[in-house]
Amino acid sequence: MDCINHVLLEIYCWKDEHPETPYPPFCPTKGKYAAYPCLFHKCPYVDFTSCEDTLCYIGREADEVYGISFGGDMEEGPSAVGVDTWEQIAVAKIDEAYEEFMAKKSVVDVTEQAKE
Repeated sequence: MDCINHVLLEIYCWKDEHPETPYPPFCPTKGKYAAYPCLFHKCPYVDFTSCEDTLCYIGREADEVYGISFGGDMEEGPSAVGVDTWEQIAVAKIDEAYEEFMAKKSVVDVTEQAKE
């Protein structure tokens, strides 16, 4: 049985620390930022860390299009609530987005069937 796990990582390109060496041939950004090919090809200039408590949309190139991580002003002040509350809200919003998408898809499917 295959096991699948989606993991969100924050990855870094350290190529600018080695200006004397050429870019690897697979480098899609010429050192501007690290991307999936850097991990896939085990680039010697790539490093990464985990990305906890983040709600985000990952685009077609496996890059974050939009995201918000728990922290900073979320943790400040006397009325601050914890990461458990952030998790509950984030999971609910993901479910809500899926349900909204499926409802819109259903309307499109019904409209297309009516045209046939």
